[in-house]
Amino acid sequence: MSKNIIIAIVVLVVLVALVFVFGSSSGPVTPPEGEVGPDGQPTEPGNSDQPPAVKDGEVVSIYFVSRELMEDGTVAPGHTLIPVERTIPEDENIFIPEEALKLLLAGPVGQETETLTTAIPAGTTLNELLMRETTAFVDFSEELAQASGAATINSLREQVYQTLIQFDEIVAVVMRINGRPIEDFLRP
Repeated sequence: MSKNIIIAIVVLVVLVALVFVFGSSSGPVTPPEGEVGPDGQPTEPGNSDQPPAVKDGEVVSIYFVSRELMEDGTVAPGHTLIPVERTIPEDENIFIPEEALKLLLAGPVGQETETLTTAIPAGTTLNELLMRETTAFVDFSEELAQASGAATINSLREQVYQTLIQFDEIVAVVMRINGRPIEDFLRP
């Protein structure tokens, strides 16, 4: 069985499971930014229970790690990346791969956090995404250097790589932290 067929089957199974578990929703679950949530607290970006609802836009896959962790909190070896769909609003000023990375850095939301996690350390931001031919040069903030353990670092790299290579214009990914090679900071 080819890798693409296996991935398609996994995505289909995950989507069917999500529909079965969560049902369907006809609109946003949380109030718009700046309003108050059901708990009476102001809503903040990245703090909602569900991804923002977008009517028109491009659907992209963001790759997270299954929630099973080792006792020390690092990602257990051999865990599969799980694609989660997000919709990026249509806007000619938006570079879709960059927005996909920002969604990846935001991590799983709401009920996704029960089954999914990320190997990317909290607080990591995207400094820059530059394209040179078919190579994406991705520069992250210093928080990324907090990742440790071979399995966690490998999962982190795969999350970024898989999220970016879904775009036809990207074949290779070079990761940096504050302009320096990632290898200067992260050694499995």
